[in-house]
Amino acid sequence: MAEYLRREIAKELGVGNETLRYYEKIGIIPKPKRTDSCYRIYSENDLLRLKFIKRLKSLGFSLNEIQAVMGMLNRDNSVNNEILKNQIGLKIEEIDQRISALNELKKMLSLSGSRLGEEECGLLKFVT
Repeated sequence: MAEYLRREIAKELGVGNETLRYYEKIGIIPKPKRTDSCYRIYSENDLLRLKFIKRLKSLGFSLNEIQAVMGMLNRDNSVNNEILKNQIGLKIEEIDQRISALNELKKMLSLSGSRLGEEECGLLKFVT
């Protein structure tokens, strides 16, 4: 199985060394093995785990949410699978709510933009 130094993992993922240290500190990733000279050595599984974390971040998951998800993945029972499915469902609902709010904002801005030059800006009607 391949092994990687921290700088190699950081370069592969496009993150800083401090990010990896921070993930260790807060427990999102386990502390890696160390060489005789105390360099951190990451496994292929560590790399896959970090890629999954990066993907979750890109999908809008907070570090707290990622920490919860990673904790669930450490255990292998059906209850945790159900909790994980629930967590994903909650994130989907949150995204749907954000999309709805952004669509409302878009509508407000479109209306106010079409009324520029009138006595009262259309945007002010939505705020008051």
